[in-house]
Amino acid sequence: MSFALACPGQFLGQCGICPLTGPIASTTVVDNRRCSNGTQTTCTSDDECGAGACEFYFGAPLPITGGGVPICVTNQVNGPVTGTVSPELGQGASDIAIIFTSFVGISETQPCPTCSGATVGAAGACQGGDRDGQPCTTDGTTPFFGNTSFDCPPSASADIGSSTLPLNLTTGTRELAPAASCVGAAARGEPCYCANQLQPNQCQDGVCGVAADGEGACETGPTDSLCALETFRSCTTNADCPADGDSCSTRPRGCLGPTDAGGAPDGPVVRAGTPSQTRPIQVGTFCIGETRSGAVNAAAGLPGPGSIVLPTRTCIATSCP
Repeated sequence: MSFALACPGQFLGQCGICPLTGPIASTTVVDNRRCSNGTQTTCTSDDECGAGACEFYFGAPLPITGGGVPICVTNQVNGPVTGTVSPELGQGASDIAIIFTSFVGISETQPCPTCSGATVGAAGACQGGDRDGQPCTTDGTTPFFGNTSFDCPPSASADIGSSTLPLNLTTGTRELAPAASCVGAAARGEPCYCANQLQPNQCQDGVCGVAADGEGACETGPTDSLCALETFRSCTTNADCPADGDSCSTRPRGCLGPTDAGGAPDGPVVRAGTPSQTRPIQVGTFCIGETRSGAVNAAAGLPGPGSIVLPTRTCIATSCP
């Protein structure tokens, strides 16, 4: 996604604190301005989209599988983006309102339709979805789920609901404090992070601990059987894990809690970014609304908290390679 900067100074070393606005027309090979009623159509105005609208998207369709439940997610930018960037310090913060729409996935190993183009910008054909076999250009790559494209959107009939998501990215620190009471049948007035959240997490003791990799884990259970390499796959034996060298293993269920802060179990979710002039890491914390699918809500713990750790490449120029 491309943005405009209005810096007090004209040259790197004199830029100062620059107001960020946008989004603007892409300065990369990925054209993320598309018709909302069919993202295979690029556009510059609503007039080109018939019954739809010409909108910007925060990346190509996003494939997710968890607990054996696949979904495909689209992230439409909902209005103007604001923020600031300090190029000399490699620091920045932005507020991006997102319409987060979930679709029932095609399969555990292919949540979204894919594009056979090998790399970003390469031509191919859609695989799966309503445009199966139609031409496409790869707009995003994933390590497990194939390459995705705006030209290969998820099927409209698989739509299970949209919610707004305040994507508040920063190279600094973001916190999401428990600000609501849990509403689940077994809840005892425990604090929850989001409105209408059933329980703080899926841990047997309600405590989201910290695993060796620094991520949240239910240390007292429950446990899940997952492939060691392709961790999105549920399994019962090694035969369920087809990748070379993979195996079925049992591990504590993952959870989202104050894992980066190392604080109390009922403390805020804290995520810390990393400033850099060229490779900043941006973070955000937010609430995610429920879908119309009970299976998806149960697997993802929705409505509930979410966080993002986003490695990025900064290009401050008229056009970027």
